[in-house]
Amino acid sequence: MKIIRLKSALIMIFVILGCNIANNEYKKSCFTFNFDGKKYQIISAIKRVSTGYNALTQRDGKRTVLQAVDNDQNGELDTLMLGEITLEKANEIYAIGIAKAKATGKYQEQFHPRAYKKSDKIQTYVFQTVIPKNGNIYNRFIILTHSARSETITLDIDADGNLEKVLHGEYEPAFYQKFYNMILENGLNEGAIEKKYDMYFARSK
Repeated sequence: MKIIRLKSALIMIFVILGCNIANNEYKKSCFTFNFDGKKYQIISAIKRVSTGYNALTQRDGKRTVLQAVDNDQNGELDTLMLGEITLEKANEIYAIGIAKAKATGKYQEQFHPRAYKKSDKIQTYVFQTVIPKNGNIYNRFIILTHSARSETITLDIDADGNLEKVLHGEYEPAFYQKFYNMILENGLNEGAIEKKYDMYFARSK
């Protein structure tokens, strides 16, 4: 279990404030920093009706030699698209870039654009829809237990209402399914979650 971090990837995303990059689909900004004698960029791409993404890149002249993507802007790279380093090393560089962006005022936290939260006396439930730059739409379901100050993170990989994977937790997906069903029902009733083509989505805010 991980310690609760309410003002983090569970509810918040982070974006870079810097040079603007023209793009018809995304509003992009970038932050350039140096590490170990090399120049890197973190690019934040925001799409109005969905989640955006961040990317760590490095160029050698006109050639891109490193590209790794943070699919849901939670501060952790998910996919190494190009490069001769490991994803773990890319995340180390990414974390340094984020710290430098914070130090220079080029960092901003925002509420996750597609998230629904519900709480009771015992737990807080967070439903997020992630629309990656590459790959299929999926939902993340988080349970925050107040007394234990712990979190459980599960995935609905097909966004079809069925949990398939536990990222952090003590039990199999089936154990958490009843809580997931509850949050889906509440979200649908409140208009915070919608169902289209047999898939569930958190409405964009």
